[in-house]
This record gives sequence, structure tokens and C-alpha cells, in this order.
Amino acid sequence: MDTREDSLSPEAPPSQGHGARSLRVRVAKSLFDKLDIEEVAPQEFGRYLLEGKIGEGGMGEVHLAWDQQLGRYLALKVLSPGRAGVEGEEGERERKRLTREAQALAKVSHPNVVHVYEVGEHEGDVFIAMEHVEGSPLHKWLQGASRTTKEVLQVFLQAGEGLIAAHDAGLVHRDFKPSNVLVGDDGWVRVLDFGLAQGPGLEVGATRSASGRDVAVTTGRVTKTGAVAGTPAYMAPEQFRGHEPDARADQFSFCMSVYEALAGCRPFEAEALRRAGERALPSPTKGDRRVPWLLARVLRRGLSAEPQNRWADMKALLQALRSAQRWRTLRWWGAGPIVFGLAGAGLITMANQPTCDPASTSPPVRWASDLPQQVEEAMLSVKKPYAEDTARLSNDRLDAFVGEWTQAYNSTCRADDERRQRAEACLANSTTSFNAVIDRLTEGDELGVVNAGSILEQLASPSPCAGADPPSADASVTGEQFQTFVEAKVDAAAGSYERALEELEELSNELPKTADDLHAQTLTLLGQMQAKRGRLDEARYHLGLASGRTYTPEPQVQAKLALTDLLLELEDYDAAKDQLNGAQHSISDTSFDTQADFFDLDGKYEMFARYDAEAGAQRHEKALELRQRREVPDQSQLFATRQLLAHALAAKEEFDKATKLYEAVREYRKGTVGEAHPLYGEALFNLGVHEADDRGRFNNARKYLEDALEIVRNAEGESSHFTARIKAKLAESLLELGEKEEALKLANESWRTQQSLPQTHSDYRASLAALASVEQGNELWEASLEHHLLLNAAQELAGSVDPSALHNLAYLSCKADRCPEARKWIEATRAELAKLSPEQREELGLLVQMMLLYSQSIEMVVEIDAGNRERAIELAREIRETAEALEIEPGDTRSQGQLKTLYEEFEPYEERLGLRPTPPPPDTARP
Repeated sequence: MDTREDSLSPEAPPSQGHGARSLRVRVAKSLFDKLDIEEVAPQEFGRYLLEGKIGEGGMGEVHLAWDQQLGRYLALKVLSPGRAGVEGEEGERERKRLTREAQALAKVSHPNVVHVYEVGEHEGDVFIAMEHVEGSPLHKWLQGASRTTKEVLQVFLQAGEGLIAAHDAGLVHRDFKPSNVLVGDDGWVRVLDFGLAQGPGLEVGATRSASGRDVAVTTGRVTKTGAVAGTPAYMAPEQFRGHEPDARADQFSFCMSVYEALAGCRPFEAEALRRAGERALPSPTKGDRRVPWLLARVLRRGLSAEPQNRWADMKALLQALRSAQRWRTLRWWGAGPIVFGLAGAGLITMANQPTCDPASTSPPVRWASDLPQQVEEAMLSVKKPYAEDTARLSNDRLDAFVGEWTQAYNSTCRADDERRQRAEACLANSTTSFNAVIDRLTEGDELGVVNAGSILEQLASPSPCAGADPPSADASVTGEQFQTFVEAKVDAAAGSYERALEELEELSNELPKTADDLHAQTLTLLGQMQAKRGRLDEARYHLGLASGRTYTPEPQVQAKLALTDLLLELEDYDAAKDQLNGAQHSISDTSFDTQADFFDLDGKYEMFARYDAEAGAQRHEKALELRQRREVPDQSQLFATRQLLAHALAAKEEFDKATKLYEAVREYRKGTVGEAHPLYGEALFNLGVHEADDRGRFNNARKYLEDALEIVRNAEGESSHFTARIKAKLAESLLELGEKEEALKLANESWRTQQSLPQTHSDYRASLAALASVEQGNELWEASLEHHLLLNAAQELAGSVDPSALHNLAYLSCKADRCPEARKWIEATRAELAKLSPEQREELGLLVQMMLLYSQSIEMVVEIDAGNRERAIELAREIRETAEALEIEPGDTRSQGQLKTLYEEFEPYEERLGLRPTPPPPDTARP
């Protein structure tokens, strides 16, 4: 976007005098010296001053214009249907069509599409106000210097992203060619003229621009049968036949332009394209420069005469071009950090060949020194009860990695050149991850020990390097940049968030315009780290930036999923669903693990946003199936999915299945981190929550939670937020078991720690809810009421008001002799329940009916307190009638318990109202 208007004052529009006008035109010509501007006296056009014509076509003209309201230069395209001979009703229809198409383009917000500021009409002419870009048309840029294949492709790849954005918005360019692409001095490439001056179905003519050069323009009628639109030299064969072009026609024109830029000539003459309806296209013309054969193969498919034989869409075409470019670059890489042995002139059979020797920088050679001892010493220097187990398990994992690396190396070091070189690059990346992990584990700090499992998960498995088709490396990424990214990932896994942030911010600044996968991954991880540090607005911005740009499917989908995860945490469920829908378009082109991540997040959405446990369980089961398809499943992710599935199954009340999964996660943690590690304590905590909240087995819950508390307290200390979380849940279980004093002690301890958290934090609310509940159980009415008020304020701030908390406020208001205040909480409770969707009501089942009954019972108490006896009697009868009509399954102990509690609170008031006979006193006589 042009920023030179900053040199002219927006507050003081230029003078209208002739001398000022001439000066302004000269200034504009000096600023926009790469464009031909016809010097004329400025003309008023609404709020715009037209200061020079920079192009024209059969339907209108393009002017350099000064926006008098906003004080800036822009390009104003004025479209006049009457100029093309389209008058009357048909002219009106064409005017509306042009307006609709311009409005559609205005909705395309993409760095590779020229930005439209405004669409409107002035004295019967449609106009489009667009950004004015400082730069050169692509055809001039290509002529301006000797351009490498890589430079040319990078420019066209950006232009291709612009076409994708337009296609996604339902637009077809219809006249893509180098002169309709601008290479900005800011490094960005923009595509222009999306069928505006050249609309669908128009004939092609020629006119002259302000500079006098010939340009293709449109002169025919929109509705004319068999007419064509576009520039013949770049048009797809179907356009010559008069067919309405679709996005595949843009693909053809794009490939024509790329081929011309690389070869120095177009692959086909216009006459060959015109005759393509009668016969197949000839072989592409060979230019004075050779097009690399891999790139030529990709372009030939895009240049197929029949649209159905081209690439599926522009995304597929760009992905193929990137892959061809990287493959070509990799073929010429040097030996890198690994030295491969050579067989003696083919005289030795494979069975007799010795094992290849890796270079000194490889994992086996480094591991053969004193690294295992360094890892152990560094971890034992951190005085934690789980340090010894962590050191042993870490060295076991590193030893296994070294074995995998050696096996992969030996199986590929004598492969053919092409496969060997790709395997070499893959193994080099694996080595980089090994070195970063070792360096972090040997720092000897607490984070490195507590998060050793997460750090070890950053090891890039060498197994894919030994496959028949090793992954390609990105030739546009330097070794230093890749190493910085890997180190940032390891620091992030270690919990060193500030250090990771510094590394990622530095790397992202180095790659501000790089349209490659590393850029996507950098922005994604940067956003995730900002979220960890509570910088949620920045996190949302960077994750949105990463997810909004188009990379290869894997990193693009991962970016969308990372943003989805953040949005679910923020409870912005509509935005989260939008990201999931966007990810779904490309999910089939990603790895099994990324597909599984998609289904896990979709399952969380179903659980959190729609309360649909059945759908949530189905999604997590699909994720589990996908993770198990990997030849070597990622066990950490596998068990993370099992834990999510356990949550969903518990919500479905399939408790036995859920318990088995929770137990499986506990056993996995025991085997990977040991029984003294807080991650093992977390597995016990989840079992305790399940036993208490899902099964109502509070003795079992108590055992799990007490064991978890001891482990986490020893590992993280008394003031740890995790320690406080366990105390809150244990307090609730002890209250149910009648140990009210101990429950109150633990709840207060938990609250002292968690009250320092932001009010919107889930742990803040959970601890406050536990304390308020325990105080209520101890009949500390005033204290419980005050803490319930705090809880309600926090829930409102977080946007997740709980009807049960509102009901408790009504109940406690009466218990604390503030009964009149209960009315507003009763109404608030009913209002929240009324917001539930039919799906949510069905999922919550009897709980909603029970909550309404509770509200009525409190209302009855309020009416008694106010002296409204008749109304109280009326409510009491309604409550009794509704309660007795409830259909509760025999095995539904939860609903039975809730009904019992209701009767215990309700029946004494029935007796006061004379609706039930007072039971006789117990007979104390003894025989």
C-alpha cells in the first residue's frame, strides 16, 4: 500500500489554484515515476481530484486521484458501461453487475490482491477506489534485471496466492497476465483487474494507454453469445470457444505467464490457442532459456487444453511448484554434516558392504562420549524427588533415538544419489533436534527436569528419513534459521517461555515476507508462547496471521488448529468453529497426527460449545484411530487423546470405559516419568475428579487426590497453583464425606494461593467455588454469600455464568437474612436457563428441570418471608406436582440425590404452610 501521502497534509487539502495543481501533478509524477501519468488539469469527481490518467480500457479509465476527504493518493478506476455501447436496461444491468463484482473484490482482504477502499457511483459511472502501489508491473520487473529462477517463482507464487484469495471469494480473474500484476517496492506482489474493466463475455480489442503503448481491452457486449474475454496471448482455449471461464482458466493463464517468464517466450502462440478447440495443443515452444524439467512438468499440466486435465485448483498448482523448486535445489546440495561411504566400483555386494561411518557431529558419535553421564549429573543437581527417575528415563529415550538414527543412516547411506541426498538433509534436521535437546537437558535447571518428557518429544524421528520417499527440506531456509526455530521449540517445551519468545521474535523479524513453511511455524509457535505469557491479544493476532496466509497444508492447518485451541480457551466458540471449518478444507493433505489434532479440537468444541458428549466421543475416537495408523505412533499424543476420550465417555456416563482410559494414562505416566513426577500426580488427579464428579465415589476420589497432593506438593511446593487445584477438589470430596473442618482448611489454603490469578482464570473460579461450597456446607452463610458474589462476578467477566451459582446466591440471600435480594437472583437463574439451546437442554436432561424446581422453592421461601402466604401455597403445590411427575431412571443416582435434597429443603416449608401433616414426635417409651 502506498504511504507517500504522508508527505502531504491530510488536514490541509491542496490548493485549487492552477499553480498548485501543476505542482501537485509534478510531485505525483516524481513519486510515481514507474507509472505513466498523463498530465492534465485536475478534475472534480465527487470527493476525488483526478490528476492524471494512467490507463484506459473499453469500459473505462484509471486515474491517479487525490482523496480530498482522507488526504491521500489512490488509483480511481471509472467504469462507464455506455462507453462500450451498453445502453438502456442492459446498461443498467451491466452497471449493477460491475458494482456487485467490485463489491465482491472489496471483500477480498489479502496482501497479494490490490486493496479496494470504496465502490460507488457518480453521475451514472461506477467507480472503484483502490490502493496505489509504488512499484513496477511484472512484465517491466522481468525486463529490468537478470532474474534467477527462484526470484521469478517467488514473485509468481505471491501472485498465485492472490488468485487463490479471489477464487475463495467466488471471483475469477479472466485476464491474468504479467501486466496485471504489480511488484511493489515493499516486496509484496499484488494482482489487479479482477474482471472489472475486462468483464465476462466481452470481446477483446486494443487501445492505447496514456503512454501510447498498446494494451488489451474489452469492447464487446456482456451477453453476446460466443464472445470472448481476455488477452488472446494468455487466454485458455475454452475462452476462445466462448465458454464462461472458471478458476481453471486463470490457472492456464498463470502457467502461460510463468512459462514465458522462465523460458523467455510463451509456450503457445495465440493462433494455436484459438485452434485448440479443433485439435490438441502442440508441444510447448522452447525459449532461449531452459525451464527446469520438474517445473516444466508442473506447468505442462496447468497448460492442458481441457480444463479437467489441469490441477485441481490453484492451491494444488502452487504446492506442486514449491515442491518442484525445492527438489531441484536439493539435488545440488553438498554433502552437508554427514559423510557417506562409497562402495568400490560396484564390485562388492550389498551383503558384504561395511556399515557407513557418520561424521563427528552425528548423534551416535556425540552419544559415545560422556553425554549420558552429563545428562544424569545435570538432572541430579536439581534436588527433586523425581530427578533420578527422570535422568534414567531420559537416557533410555536418548539411547533409543541414537539407535533409530544409526539404523536409518545405515539403510540410506548407499542409496542412489537422489534419495541419498534427500535422506541426508532429513537426517541433518534430526541431528539438529538431538543437539538442541541435549543442550537443554544438560543445563541443570528445574524446568529442564520437570519438563524433560516434553523436551524429549521435540526429537525429530529419523525413521521417515529411511523411507522410500524421504521428506524434502526447504531450500529457502538457512541452517541457522532452522536451528533457531528448533531451539525455540525446545525452550517452549521446557517452559522457558520468555527465552523462546525472544528467539521467535528475532526469527520472525528475519522472515517478514517469506512465504514458506518455517514462517508459518514461527508465527504459530510465537502466538502459542504469547498465550502462555498471558499476552492474549498478541497471541490471537499472530495465530490469525499464520492461519490466514497460505502455506503448504501441514503448517497452515496447524496454525488454524493452534488458533482454534486459543479460541476454545477464550470461549469464543463461533470463531473457533470458523477456524475448524477452514482447517477442514485441507485436512486430508496433512499427516495423521495433524488430522488427529483436528478431530480432538473438534471434539472439545462439541463438548464445550454444544454440550454434545456423543459427538465429542466420536471425534476423539476418530483421532485415536488416526494416531494409531502411524507406523510408530507418538505415544504422548496417543495418550493425550485417550484422556480427552475418557472425559467425553464420562460425560456420556460410560463410566467403566472412561475409568479404563484414565487408568491407562496413569500407567503410561508411571512408565515415562515415574511415580514422583507431577505429571503422574496429574493422572491421579484426573482419576480423583472422575471418581468424585462422575461416579460419586468419594472414598475412591479421596485416595487418588491425597496421593496426587503429596506428589505435587513435594515436587512443586505448597504455593504451586497445581497444588492448590488439588486441594480445592479434595476439599469438595471431604465435605461430601462429612469431614467439614478439614475440607474448610484445605479450601481456604487453596483460595489463598489462587486468588492471585486473573479473575477469568479457570483455577481462580474453581478454587472460589470450592470455598463457597464448603462454607455453605459449614453453614457459614454470610461468608459463603460473599464468596458466591465474587464467583458470579468472575464468571460474568469470563462470559460463562453458571445458573447453579445464581441459584446459590438466591438460596444464601435468604439464609443470611437478606431474603428480598433473592428475587433478582431467581430471575437471573431462569434467564440463564432460558438461553440454553434445545441440544443443551437435552444433554443436561433432568438437571434443568431440577434447577427450575430449586428456583421455585427459593421463590416460595421469599414469598413466605414477605408474608404472601397464598402465593407461597400456590408455589408449594406446583413444586410438589412437578417433582412427583419427574421420570427418573432407577439407576440414575445423581438425579435421585438431587430430588432428595430438594425434598429435604422443601418439606419443612410445606409443613409451615399446613400442606403436610406434622409428623408425631418419636415415641421415647421403652417396653
